[in-house]
Amino acid sequence: MSQRVGSHLLPPFLVELIASGRWKCPEDDQRLRELTDLPDVCDLRFCSVEQMREYTEGLCQDVDDPRAAATFGLASSRRTGRKVALPLLDVDRAVMIALTYSDSILCLDYRDHPDRPAVVVSDWSPPGGAKWQVIAPDIETFAELVGL
Repeated sequence: MSQRVGSHLLPPFLVELIASGRWKCPEDDQRLRELTDLPDVCDLRFCSVEQMREYTEGLCQDVDDPRAAATFGLASSRRTGRKVALPLLDVDRAVMIALTYSDSILCLDYRDHPDRPAVVVSDWSPPGGAKWQVIAPDIETFAELVGL
């Protein structure tokens, strides 16, 4: 069964991980910590499809607030009419899939490959707000790398 978040079709493998109960933080989070470089990886919450919809909509609202957009490294290709490049997250081409209580975020990034979105993470290293970086070329690779 296919699932959508906004206009984006979730990768079938992610839908399968969710349906099978394997879409959750692994008990041994060392590989996840190394891949994401998140200091708070132990707090990472993997989203349900409904949460993905809710939190992704929140990103789309945050881009309208200049301070929030700068803090979270957000931009909108739809609003500007221009392609958004990394290290910014194009909220029109992203789906939030996991987050921590301190606003570390993992997203699917559909901007370059709409049929095989990459997995990106927010990087809060100083200076400035969040910068986004690719940590896996697709959800299958992400799952394999972290042991899901």
